[in-house]
Amino acid sequence: MKRFIKVITFSVLLFTNISCWKQLRPDKITKDFYGNYIFQYPSYETEVLTINRDNTFKQQIFKDESSFRIGVSPILKNTGKWSEEPDNTLRFSNWLNYSFMFQVDSILDKPDKSLLPSVIWKKSRNGYREKIYIYYETGFVFEKDTVQ
Repeated sequence: MKRFIKVITFSVLLFTNISCWKQLRPDKITKDFYGNYIFQYPSYETEVLTINRDNTFKQQIFKDESSFRIGVSPILKNTGKWSEEPDNTLRFSNWLNYSFMFQVDSILDKPDKSLLPSVIWKKSRNGYREKIYIYYETGFVFEKDTVQ
């Protein structure tokens, strides 16, 4: 009986890990990838990530989403380059780190720049918009802006 419980427990854990891993596998880039993606921090600052077809990106951080919508100048802005890796993950060069270690509730006093590898893009499916997963574990996930 103990062995049976161990086998069942192991099977459930294995299935859960495989299904989560499959869910977060990156999709291949399509024409739907390009455009604006939005992330709102718990403190209401809003980061807008613009993905361009020429393999450049722009980051803009606004006081809040309404500031972005009405055209107020961002409090921070940054540009860099992105590339798609052979495993379909994305890599961002010159990424502006606004939060400490991707902890979205820990804003840095002085943002810094770095290389950001292993980013995942998921295409739209089942009524959900396209998403860019910077760091899934802390909820640092950008969602495609529907107002373009």
